[in-house]
Order: sequence, then structure tokens, then C-alpha cells
Amino acid sequence: IAWFVIMFSWKFGIHITLKDYIPDLQTIKKTFLLWVPSSIEMTARSLSFTILTALVASFWSVATAAYWVSWNFVQIWVILAMSISIATSVLVGQHLWASNFKKAKEVYSFSMKYSFIILTVVWILLAVLSPHLIHIFAPGNTEVIKVWAKIVRISCISFWFIWIQMSINWVLRSMWNTKMPMYLVIVGQWIIKLPLAYILAKYTFMWVDWIWWSDIAPSILLGFVMLYYISKVDWTKTNLTKKKLEEIEVIEELESVEVVKEL
Repeated sequence: IAWFVIMFSWKFGIHITLKDYIPDLQTIKKTFLLWVPSSIEMTARSLSFTILTALVASFWSVATAAYWVSWNFVQIWVILAMSISIATSVLVGQHLWASNFKKAKEVYSFSMKYSFIILTVVWILLAVLSPHLIHIFAPGNTEVIKVWAKIVRISCISFWFIWIQMSINWVLRSMWNTKMPMYLVIVGQWIIKLPLAYILAKYTFMWVDWIWWSDIAPSILLGFVMLYYISKVDWTKTNLTKKKLEEIEVIEELESVEVVKEL
């Protein structure tokens, strides 16, 4: 009810009529083309996680239990990091559309600086509290707790580089660049991480421990790649700003035609 009141009352700065609900096929087409790379990226990421879980499960149940317990704690950090990244992408996209490129860069820099501080504090709190909270998930199971502690110690090395990828990925999406994140996920997860995890875990002496280590190399590598890539992006010539310039040119042409007709 509140939604209908806000959308149709015309009292909150939003003027929507039933005509606005007629599907715009051109917009749907553009959205679909932007959505396809993101969909492939998410699918590749999810399948990679599924395969990695199956690889962990091929060893013993203790490793699987510890892996899932660690993932529950990691999710707290990931959800916060993603929320900040999405909020940043919205603000960056708004400033880019307004051609305020300086402000867009300032928002990106501000977000990177302070989200690093916030996420560091959260991670320290999790590191301090999780040894006590883990007993809720694995009460009295010393083997699971031991493996879990090892996973956390190893995984935390790559967390900041994962955050860098996540933040820059969402900023690129705000520029209508959804292909680069897709390419990086495919390379990082399917070409580097999964083969590395399988080969090292199955054919070396460290066995399942290599699975925890296998995420560090691609995370660090792709983190630096993303930092280098975003540093070379011309914010005045993104996909979003190019599209805006095209629309402005069309509007100017139509206005000039109208002026000629009046003359």
C-alpha cells in the first residue's frame, strides 16, 4: 500500500502514470546485453564454489564441516563488503551520468579508503570472537575446530584482495562495463584457482591444505590487475558516458529539426 501511495500520489516528487508501465523494448534489449556478462560471471563463480566444495568433500567429513563453518563466518564479512561496494557503484554511476567525473573519482577513492578501515575492524572482531562462536557450530569437536582455525589463518591473507576485486567490479558495472569482471572471474576461478587446487590437493604431500592456499595466488594477482585496470580507465569515456553523449546528440538533432520547421 505504501508503495502505491508513494508511486502514484504525485506528492513525493515521483510522477508516474500507467503509460510508464508500457514495456520499452529498446531499454529491455540494452539491459539484457548488460545482464548477460554479469549472469555468466555469477554462474561461473557459483559453479566454481560448488566444484571446490566437492573437492573438499572428497577428502574427509572433518574438512567439509570446517570449510562450511568458516564460510558462515566469512559471509558476514562478504555481505558487508558487497553492501558498501553496491552503494559506491550507485553513487559513482549517478555522478558519471551527471558528467561530474571528479566527484565520481572522489566517491570511489573515499569508499576504497574508509571501507578498508571498516572491513579491517570487522575482520579483527570476527577473528577475536569466532574462536568462541565456533563452538555453536561444532560443540566439542576439536578436529573441526583445528582445521577451521587453519582455514581462517590461511584465507585471511587473500581477503583484502578479494575486497579490491569486489569493489572495482561494482564500480565498473556502474560504468556499464560488465565484461571485464566476467573475464577476470573466468580466468581467476576456472583457469587458475580450480586447476591449481585440484592438482596440488590430489598430487602433493599437503593434500587438502593446498585447497585453502590455492585461493591466495589468483586473489592477489587479480587484485593487482584490477587496481592497474581501474587506474587506466578514462572516466570521461566509459560505456555509460558514451551512451549519454549519443542520447544528447539525438536530442540536439531533434531540437534542430524542430527549429528549422518553425523557421
